[in-house]
Amino acid sequence: MAFGSCVIVHNTPENMETIGDAAFTYDGILGAKSLRQVLQRLVSEPELVEEYRQRAKQRADTYYTWAAVTDAYEQLFYQLRDKPLPERSL
Repeated sequence: MAFGSCVIVHNTPENMETIGDAAFTYDGILGAKSLRQVLQRLVSEPELVEEYRQRAKQRADTYYTWAAVTDAYEQLFYQLRDKPLPERSL
């Protein structure tokens, strides 16, 4: 996603949470038949591929930067300790 690729993932809950509305999914139970349908659609709609390339990059840039990830961990640890997150002195 960070490289601006059009992403297709197996529709597991973890993958669905990660991609949001920025990628395509296929039904893992149906397997290749489901994946084939997604691939056929993307091959026939190159403008859709470009749109989702941009969506993927934007989502990665927003949610999966080192700063966002470390901030979320820091907040989690303070919540586990039942302490307020201190103000930053930058």
